[in-house]
Amino acid sequence: MTKSDAKNVTMLHETQHGVKGMAGCLDCMHIQWENCPYSLRGQHVGKDGIPTLVLEASCDYNLFF
Repeated sequence: MTKSDAKNVTMLHETQHGVKGMAGCLDCMHIQWENCPYSLRGQHVGKDGIPTLVLEASCDYNLFF
């Protein structure tokens, strides 16, 4: 993405949604990883005590993924 592209996207997002300086929207969701290998368990166990993976989705000013 060029500087010009970034500027156009932020202007389009501001026009569409009324938020200045934003290039898109990001949302995350934790999904339980039932078959997590034991060797990776410590890296993926969160506050609930179960291993999870994070699914991230981002979209542009038109809300396309």
